[in-house]
Amino acid sequence: MNKRYDKELIEQEARASVANGRISEIIGQFIMDRAEEVSAGVFKPQNQEYHIALVDAAVMRCCEEFLDRYQEGRSAANLIISMVYSSMLNRVKAAHHKDIYGELNKSHVSVVDENGKLSSKLLQSTKDDNISRLLSGENINDLL
Repeated sequence: MNKRYDKELIEQEARASVANGRISEIIGQFIMDRAEEVSAGVFKPQNQEYHIALVDAAVMRCCEEFLDRYQEGRSAANLIISMVYSSMLNRVKAAHHKDIYGELNKSHVSVVDENGKLSSKLLQSTKDDNISRLLSGENINDLL
């Protein structure tokens, strides 16, 4: 049987990590390996920077929460894998609500309905680099 990891070793290291109050090297390496595996296998990011961002977010979450969330007798490997997956899923979902600058890409826009009444709606908006640059006064000569 081909196993990617030894579940008993992970359990043993998890108990030792909780007792010592810090994550052991073996658990840390396990977190890194599973983050790399889930990112590449499930989320298949388009570029290396996005892959690194997903892995970083997952590793940070596991490092911050593992010692508090682990309960002896429950699967440490399953906890780590689920934390990695949910962290990456949250990161991907958040990317749909922000633009490339990391800002929320919805804004309030005033619209006039068919009755002539002015109302404000929250609409998806995008920034055009060229227009934004011109409006900010950069390269003003481009307007001439």
